[in-house]
Amino acid sequence: LREAEEKFRTIFESSNDAITIIAESGVIDFNDAALRMMGYSNREGLVGTNPGDWSPPAQPDGRDSTEAAKYEVAKAFKEGGNFFEWTHRRADGELFQAEVLLTPMQLDGVQVLQATVRDITERKRAEEALEESEARLQSILDNSTTVIYVKDVDGKYLFINKRYEDLFSVTREKAKGKTDHDIFPSHMANAFRSNDLEVLKTNAPVEFEEVAPHDDGPHTYISVKFPLYDITGAPYAVCGISTDITKRKRSEAELKRSREKLRKLSLYLQNMQEQERARIARDIHDDLGQLLTAMEFDISYMAKMLLPEQKELIKRAMKISELLVVSTETVQRIASELRPPLLDDLGLMAAMEWQAEKYQENTGIDCKVIYDSNIKNLDKDLSTALFRAFQEALTNVARHADATSTCISLKMGPERL
Repeated sequence: LREAEEKFRTIFESSNDAITIIAESGVIDFNDAALRMMGYSNREGLVGTNPGDWSPPAQPDGRDSTEAAKYEVAKAFKEGGNFFEWTHRRADGELFQAEVLLTPMQLDGVQVLQATVRDITERKRAEEALEESEARLQSILDNSTTVIYVKDVDGKYLFINKRYEDLFSVTREKAKGKTDHDIFPSHMANAFRSNDLEVLKTNAPVEFEEVAPHDDGPHTYISVKFPLYDITGAPYAVCGISTDITKRKRSEAELKRSREKLRKLSLYLQNMQEQERARIARDIHDDLGQLLTAMEFDISYMAKMLLPEQKELIKRAMKISELLVVSTETVQRIASELRPPLLDDLGLMAAMEWQAEKYQENTGIDCKVIYDSNIKNLDKDLSTALFRAFQEALTNVARHADATSTCISLKMGPERL
């Protein structure tokens, strides 16, 4: 028994918690920690006091401290112990938060109460600071225009912000513990879950384009999702930040439609221009060319019919015949340049090689065309557009590049030329 009492006294004196033994007359024993915690300068000041002397008039919940203390003591005797939080007051009037454990016990045949008091002021301050920090973070998240949410590894919601609540008509209390299948249509929920699993699999942030239902129809989001880790470094949740890009997508679609309309209009104008070029080339070649050829034949015939002594007329006739030959060649050249027959008859590559030869003859600049052998059977409109671009490029080289050689290379890729 003496050994047990010595062990108890050792624990009693070495504890960092304040331990007091309270009888009907008040405090009859206490450890040094109690003296320091309650702020008394000597042991005589604490002897005979009772819990009411260490308490403010009222507790934070509004209860009278004296009546509340009687209640907690009675509960301890009734139930064999009582653990609760309490606001204490030091001897200098300073208040502090504490956890109190009341334990009934027998001492020399007299029933007394052992009160173990732990100062939790610092812990409470830390909890209040954490709550303040969480409230501040919650305010920031709730005032964000993006949709922010956290789901555990099983896909159950742990958190959603106010933007999520407003858009999808669900409170964070109701969303907590539910999955996407409880909130969204099945096909959308499946897509969301698949993306979440990919984040957990890659264990890194991933960006997705996702579609979610709104009152005015489906909206497109860019979602950045990333894993959250516990203290062991293991992922325990996926956080997502989703930005509505529906307006941008609609603008992009409208721009694409406008570009397609412009492309079609450009193609239409090109076709009309090429048709007009072909018609003019045909008229020049067929009508004017034939007329010039006929005139050349007639002049040649007239020259032959002149008398030998009409040397001046013969000379003039031969000059006119030569001019008509040159004019016929010029007409043929103009007709070819307006719409090279090779482009329609033999295709783009043949037309480009012909154009390169003409370019070299006219400018003296060496010109080579290199192309893949698999470039063939191109669309007529595409061939025309490429040929015209080729002609324009050669013209620009001749005018501005001061070049001595020109090389044109065409390569066919999987989706581009």
